[in-house]
Amino acid sequence: MRHLEESQLWELASGELPAGSEPATHVEGCVSCAARLREVSAVRAVARSARAPEPSAGARALALQRFEEALAHENHRSRRWLDRRPLLIPALGMSALAGAALALMLEPTSSQRPVWAPPADVAVAPVVPVAPPAPPAVVTSVVAEQPVVEALQPAQPTVVAKAATPRPEPRNRTRNAPSVAAARPMEPLPSVPAEPAQASVVVEMVAAFPRVEAARALLARGEPVRAAEEAVAMLSSADPREVAAALDVVRTAGLQHPSAELLSVVDGAVERVAEHREGLMFLSCEMSVLARRGADAASRCREFAKAYPNSRRARDASYIAGTLARDELHDCASAVEDYSRALVFTGELGSLNDDALFWRASCQAELGRMEEARQDLAQFLSRYPSRAVDPKVRALKQKVGRPSTER
Repeated sequence: MRHLEESQLWELASGELPAGSEPATHVEGCVSCAARLREVSAVRAVARSARAPEPSAGARALALQRFEEALAHENHRSRRWLDRRPLLIPALGMSALAGAALALMLEPTSSQRPVWAPPADVAVAPVVPVAPPAPPAVVTSVVAEQPVVEALQPAQPTVVAKAATPRPEPRNRTRNAPSVAAARPMEPLPSVPAEPAQASVVVEMVAAFPRVEAARALLARGEPVRAAEEAVAMLSSADPREVAAALDVVRTAGLQHPSAELLSVVDGAVERVAEHREGLMFLSCEMSVLARRGADAASRCREFAKAYPNSRRARDASYIAGTLARDELHDCASAVEDYSRALVFTGELGSLNDDALFWRASCQAELGRMEEARQDLAQFLSRYPSRAVDPKVRALKQKVGRPSTER
C-alpha cells in the first residue's frame, strides 16, 4: 500500500481531514505513516509554542492602499453609467406608469366581456364524473426454488366518448385494430433469481508488536520514563517495523513530557544506538526547547546542525539556536554563526531567508560590524522591498546608515 504524502500528513495534523477519511484510516494500520504523523504534529507543536513573528507594517500599508484604490475604482465604475444618462431612469418610470394606467382604462368590465358559446353544428356531451382509478392489481409470479417477484399490473384507462363530428381515420392506423378499452393487459414481469447472500467478513486487528503496545500502555498510564526505557530497549530489534514503532513511542513520550529525567534517557540512547542517533539528537533539541532550557536548548540544536549539516532538519535547528542566542542569551556572535548556517542550509529561496538575513544584520550592527550589517540589510530589502516601512527595519537602517555604494 502506498504511504501518505507530506501534504496529507499536514492536513491530518491540522485537523483539515475528518477522522473517517481514507488517509486517517491508512494511518491507523500503517506504523510508518503513524510515526511520521506524530513527528509532523510535534513539529507543529514546537512551531506553535514559539513566539509568533511580528506583522510587517509595510505589508499592512500596501494592502490598505490597494484596498482603497480598488474601492474607489468600484465606486467610480458603478456610478459611471448613471452619470452619462441621468434622466433615463425617471423617463422609464413615467413610461411604465402611463402604460399601466392605459391598460386599466381599456380593460372591459365583467358585463362587457363576451361569453363563449359553442358552434351550432357541434354537439357537446354532458360532463360525466369519472370514478377514481382502481388500485393497481398485484400479480405474483412464483417459480420453484426461487424468490417471489411482484409486478404491478397497470389499470385499464377509462375512455369517455364525446358526441362530435366524426373525424377521418389516420392513414397509419390498421383497419380492424382493437379499441383502447379492449387492449390486451400487460404481461407480468419475469421472475429474477435472487443472488446467494455472501458471508460477512469480520476483520480483527491484532497487535503486531506486543512489547511496543506494553510501552504505549505505560505511557497512557502516566509513566513516560518507563515507557521510553522499554522502547529504547527495543531499538536493537531485527524487525525494522518494530524499531520504527519503538522510536515513535520514544518521540511521543519526549514531546509530551520533556522532563530532565526523560531527557537523560534520550541522551543515553544517543550514545548507545548509532543508527538512530540523528533522530534522537533532534528529539533532544526539541525537548529542550519545549522545556524552555535556553542555553541547553541552543547548545543541543547547534550540535545537531554541526553533526548533520546535510539533514533537512539542520536549517530549523540552526535558526532555533540563533534565535535563542539572540533573545535569551544575548550572544550576538554565536547568533551570527547560527543564522549563517541557516542561510546556507535554506538556499536563496528558502522560507527562513528573510528573518535570518534581517536578524543577522541586526546582530552584526550590535557587534559593530556596520559594513556587514549594511550588506545583509541591502540584500534583505532587495528581496522584500515592502518591508522598508517596518519600524524595526527603518530603525536598523538609520543605525547602520546607507550602503557605501549609495554614498
